[in-house]
Amino acid sequence: MLPMTDVSLVIPTKNGAPYLERCLEGIYHQKCDYELKVIVIDSGSTDGTLDIARRYGATVRVIPPNRFTHGRARNLGVSIFKCRYLVFCNQDVVPANEHWLQALVQPLEQPIIGAAYSRQIAPPDTALHERLFLQRHYPPLSRINTCKMLTQRGPMEMVLFSTVSGAMKREVWERYRFNEKIVISEDQEIACRILMSGYVIIYAANSVVYHANKYTLLTAFQRYFDSGWSLSNTPLLRVSSLSKSISYVTSYSAEILRERSCKISERFLGLGYLFAKVAGFTLGQLAPYMPDNMRTRLSYTRNLIGV
Repeated sequence: MLPMTDVSLVIPTKNGAPYLERCLEGIYHQKCDYELKVIVIDSGSTDGTLDIARRYGATVRVIPPNRFTHGRARNLGVSIFKCRYLVFCNQDVVPANEHWLQALVQPLEQPIIGAAYSRQIAPPDTALHERLFLQRHYPPLSRINTCKMLTQRGPMEMVLFSTVSGAMKREVWERYRFNEKIVISEDQEIACRILMSGYVIIYAANSVVYHANKYTLLTAFQRYFDSGWSLSNTPLLRVSSLSKSISYVTSYSAEILRERSCKISERFLGLGYLFAKVAGFTLGQLAPYMPDNMRTRLSYTRNLIGV
């Protein structure tokens, strides 16, 4: 029989030593009403990540890099303890205060709520394009994501759930589990199935973490290619209107160019990132029709091709 706890918190890691200590420090200083077990699922770190995890008392499991997918790592982590609630976060997440976990998990006490996710705010050194992205998609007001959103979805409703910092009822995970076959965006895919079943998903803006992606132009294109590819077989996750997409890109571009706190070179670089993401996601939706060698060249996660 699996040991019992209130909350299992799963963190996939890979060479996370520069970030993981701050992440775990913030987690273990939370003030909350729930008993917590932290599980680290590592896929081949060589930089001391596992030593850090064990020093903080986390349960550690290792998955071979060629067997890693985001969904598989999270499913493995969840299977270690029996619990009421599941929490997922990335290795480079830092809780903004001592109440992040309580604010994230507490909404799950309501029967209709299947999952919840946190507000992400940019650390001080975050690039312009990423800072504006987070401000757009993780605003200061909470909201309820419902099944109706899937039929009226525009780019501003692109984030339905996030395992960067998210929580879920265990009974919901047992029913749906993360898709282990797709390369990325496993959180959006499972969110679609949760919403279709009649649950709602809460964006808990009072649960706050510091987090930002640090892509190059090439990796931004590749990661969004993988996202488009992963979601290409989930029609309900496609933006429902071309006009909404054009309006989003236009307004986002204008917002970048209006940002007077940055040099003009940073603003044009921000535009480059925006169009790299749009191009990557658009091409990714065509990935099922591409030859294998073309997908391999365009994908960020080449080692996962064919899983």
